[in-house]
Amino acid sequence: MNHTKTFLLASLTLFLAITVNAESSEPNTIYVKEQPITPTVTKECQHWGGFNNERCVYEKTIYAIEGRQCVEKCEYWNKKTKQCVYSTKCEFKQEQKVFIQTKCDKFNKKRRKCDRDKKVVIN
Repeated sequence: MNHTKTFLLASLTLFLAITVNAESSEPNTIYVKEQPITPTVTKECQHWGGFNNERCVYEKTIYAIEGRQCVEKCEYWNKKTKQCVYSTKCEFKQEQKVFIQTKCDKFNKKRRKCDRDKKVVIN
């Protein structure tokens, strides 16, 4: 049984909108406008639970575009409560075509909180 859920949010193909400006002072001028691209999103089970571990209790999310990927996953898992205490975050910067992943650089186990985040550029 495949436990992977795939959600295709958009095509990886980059579309170009080409417009011919008939009113331009330069005849036959072509303007090329790049349309936004959106990463594909895939969800996979990271932590299993329930009787005989048959149920997914936490899913990680994988964002991919043009051969790069960023994963939002649980970095700090509480085994006792079976809950994610801290998970990474991904953000796609359209202008630079890079992912920014936020991780925990310093985790406080007593408070179960991230004291300092770290941003990593994935290009």
